[in-house]
Amino acid sequence: MATVTPLPHTPKLSLAKATLADMPEITALWYTCFSSPLFDKLFPPTPAVHAWWNAANADDLLNKPSQVYLKVSDVSAEGQGRIVGYAKWGFWEGGEERMLEDRMPAWAEESDGGLCDGFFGALADERRRNLGDPPRGHAYLDMLCTMPEYRKLGVARLLIEWGCEKADALGKEAYVDATDAGKPVYMKFGFEQQKPLVLELDGDSVTCTSFMRPAKKQL
Repeated sequence: MATVTPLPHTPKLSLAKATLADMPEITALWYTCFSSPLFDKLFPPTPAVHAWWNAANADDLLNKPSQVYLKVSDVSAEGQGRIVGYAKWGFWEGGEERMLEDRMPAWAEESDGGLCDGFFGALADERRRNLGDPPRGHAYLDMLCTMPEYRKLGVARLLIEWGCEKADALGKEAYVDATDAGKPVYMKFGFEQQKPLVLELDGDSVTCTSFMRPAKKQL
């Protein structure tokens, strides 16, 4: 793992909903957080696939009211307002207003479509196994990214806390697919680890673990 240079300044973090204008910066942040041999096959870091991500996120923002994009910006003088973390939360009513496989649009031409189907299909199956078929209503933390030099500074906490508070207000369980690296922060918010899912994809072994946070009873 590459060494991350500590920030030379004290950040001033600001949480807000993302806008269409933020999508290119969010796409670039996604590639910073999810760079690996497997993800480079799923979503090659090319201009065409960057454009695909921009369009996919814009479609969610404009046409799926249940999907919420959040951003954390460093609004200090040194940070200059750049986005240092983002999350995508989905609030599902149950019965599937959209099928889980419709989480993404048709894959980009430069992506490995078969590999994408295998990876995201397995995550959808796991979600059904944990939440029923069709899954009952829940809050789904679809994406969470923090710029490496801003990790452990409260960025993820702001993004997760917002969704958990909304899930509590709605009386919904919260759900996320994650790697072991995310386990400490999710468990801090009351998520409970489920059985790990080991995927063998194109010669790569990937472990994804689902975490579920019980619904809070409403008075």
